[in-house]
Amino acid sequence: MAFEYLNAFSALMKSSLFRQEVLEKPAEAGQSLVLDNAGLRIIMVGVILLLAALVGLSLFTHYTRRASAPGLLTPPQGTVKVFALRSGTVAELKVAEGENVAAGQILAVMRSERSLEQGLLGELARQQQTLQGSMGRANSRAQAELQRLSDRDAALRREIDQLHSLQAIQTQRLHIAEQKRESMQQMLGSGFISANGFRDHEEAVLTQAQQAKELERQRVSREADREQLKQELTRARLAALDEHAQLTSTQSDLKQKSLEMADRQESLIRAPVAGRVATLQAVVGQMANTSQPLLALVPEGTELEAELLVPSRAIGFIQAGQAVRLQVAAFPYQRYGLQPGVVRAVSETVLAPSEVNLPISTQEPVYRVKVALQRQHVTAFGQQHTLRPGMAVAADIVIDRRPVWQWLFEPLIAVRGRMFD
Repeated sequence: MAFEYLNAFSALMKSSLFRQEVLEKPAEAGQSLVLDNAGLRIIMVGVILLLAALVGLSLFTHYTRRASAPGLLTPPQGTVKVFALRSGTVAELKVAEGENVAAGQILAVMRSERSLEQGLLGELARQQQTLQGSMGRANSRAQAELQRLSDRDAALRREIDQLHSLQAIQTQRLHIAEQKRESMQQMLGSGFISANGFRDHEEAVLTQAQQAKELERQRVSREADREQLKQELTRARLAALDEHAQLTSTQSDLKQKSLEMADRQESLIRAPVAGRVATLQAVVGQMANTSQPLLALVPEGTELEAELLVPSRAIGFIQAGQAVRLQVAAFPYQRYGLQPGVVRAVSETVLAPSEVNLPISTQEPVYRVKVALQRQHVTAFGQQHTLRPGMAVAADIVIDRRPVWQWLFEPLIAVRGRMFD
């Protein structure tokens, strides 16, 4: 009932108080929309939570500025490069890359191909061969002479022994003849024999004595001959020894010359220090000269460090002790990660592009930064791969770290600073 009265009152008012144009004018702006209070509250709560999250993010998170710099892995004292003593061909390699070597160890064998040295070596070989023949003939002559003298000595010795025997027999005969003469002398006194018979026997005794003396003379002569022969044998032995010594000395000289010539033709390359073979450039059969290194050694006990070239525009906040993360080109960081390190030293002077002595191309002034590595290897597929000198690296250097709100309001802070300066 009340609703009907209201409608009737409204119709009355419209018909009596306002013109029809006035009543139709609000309809041209469209219908009014009345929002629900519950939906409005949900939207306002969402907006407030979003603002709170943004404020928290700006307060508790940080923005980090980084600078990237190329570089190489190098030993702090540098690598020891080993060069050939003279130009030639690499005949043999005694080591391999990554192998540890001791000081003085043979690393490679070089061989010279110069024709003059080849000819001299051939001539020395022919001289040695001729000398070897001369030594053989001299030895044969000496042996023959010594044998002849030894045979002569043996013959004299036998002859002297025979004379000793003949002397003993003759002495016995002479003794018998003398005894017989004494008996015949008694018989001569008794008249049993004639004087002529006694004189005949006396001549026989004298003959026996003469023969004994002749045997004595022959024995003494043979003994003298033997003594002289012994001296001659001694001189022959000494002469043979002298000739052998002279020939041996000549042979030694030829061998020494051959060795020196062979050393010129074939030289041994030895390790100057103990260490590890970092780079092996030599290849068997390849020609090498004195200006081209055969290999490079990392001295024993040396750890690699990264030598970086940091652009001058990014050097402002870099200082010793700063954390660095290195990307090793041979081991992509997306798969094998970054190598941690710490800045060890920063050069005091800037280097122009023409002053950089590293095989890295740069178009702007740079500073040299040395980074100590925390690890000397990269772990890949469960194995540790040792880092090598000369590997290319790129450093990701942290140069600034600040909360996000400072970064967001940095323009306002800069304007405020300029206003109050």
